[in-house]
Amino acid sequence: MDMLQAMNTGHDGSLTTMHANNPVDTLMRLEAMVLMAVEMPVRAIREQIVAAINVVVQISRLVDGRRRVTHITEIVGIDPETQRIITEDIFTLHTSKGDKSAAELRHTGYIPEFCEELIHKGFLSVEVFT
Repeated sequence: MDMLQAMNTGHDGSLTTMHANNPVDTLMRLEAMVLMAVEMPVRAIREQIVAAINVVVQISRLVDGRRRVTHITEIVGIDPETQRIITEDIFTLHTSKGDKSAAELRHTGYIPEFCEELIHKGFLSVEVFT
């Protein structure tokens, strides 16, 4: 809870690490950790998470023992019907069927909401998504 509060103080740029199996699991684990710390409605916790976190970068160990980025996922919002956090994969790691050690991070086709500002400021090029 302290981490979420610190990330929501209005200062841009925070970084933290967690252990989880995938980006969605990361958010569920964060939600569970907050619930262990405070009695708070789940909806409020999810709103804090969505306000604090823009992107989850998942790193996993591959079959050959190397660690690679496997997902870059945007946190989009909260689904009004299910009340679950909505995520969209931006990049995912694809392995070659014949060679499990050959892996490539590929764009999913989804352009994240925050990119327009980064492109406008010159921090990101649209070619990243082609």
